[in-house]
Amino acid sequence: MHYLDLFSLSLDLGYYSMTTMFNNFTAIIVDVVVNTVVMAILGLVIVLTWGKEKTT
Repeated sequence: MHYLDLFSLSLDLGYYSMTTMFNNFTAIIVDVVVNTVVMAILGLVIVLTWGKEKTT
């Protein structure tokens, strides 16, 4: 598990314990999975664009 997944999970568990934002653990799991996919896509974009020379 990646550290961003753990960060997302800790935030979601905090929201679950202190608010009514999440009603069950299924929503927490879905949110962690969606955050993981978003971070993977962002990482892919960074890797694919980092180090490319500008074309003029």
